[in-house]
Amino acid sequence: EGRYTCWNQFTNRRYVNEGGRIDYVVIDKSLMGRVQRGGNLRCGVQDQNVGENYALTETAALRATTANGQYQPASFGGDGLQVPSKTALDLQFGEPHTGMIYTPPLFSDHIAISVLLDDSDGGHLSHILCHDASTRKAQPHKSQKSIASFFSGSATASGKKEVPAKSRPRFSKQSSKVRKKATILDHFQKK
Repeated sequence: EGRYTCWNQFTNRRYVNEGGRIDYVVIDKSLMGRVQRGGNLRCGVQDQNVGENYALTETAALRATTANGQYQPASFGGDGLQVPSKTALDLQFGEPHTGMIYTPPLFSDHIAISVLLDDSDGGHLSHILCHDASTRKAQPHKSQKSIASFFSGSATASGKKEVPAKSRPRFSKQSSKVRKKATILDHFQKK
């Protein structure tokens, strides 16, 4: 009970543990048999030996959400979120497990989700994830060599030649001035 994956930061709902559950893991059916539980459900304390029943309580959920009270809410006076201590930051790390990773509110109003997969068969899983053709096709981001290849006239990782820069449409100087006026920084500059 009470295990949420996101909270409204504007109203400090994390600190009373009123949130929503919108973060899910999508995993290929062929990998489901490899999902392992791993460590215990995080409870916001360094000592994870607090027992399975305690881990399922709303008290444990609130402690995990707030790093046992070490994450403090933002002031409504506009001061922003406080920077947590190293001890509080370290609570998000623990033994590998499938489940929730309570990221500090300064980093996100959502938590991270981890999935621990069994690869005890001598690297077969690693081979599937790296070399299987259908897996590679589902990971187009891995075929991009680097961000620099977006800006060069050389061939991309897929072997297709990019359009030369002089053949690309260009903005006139006037249109670029108009775009510059619309930036967020101009909104805050003194007139």
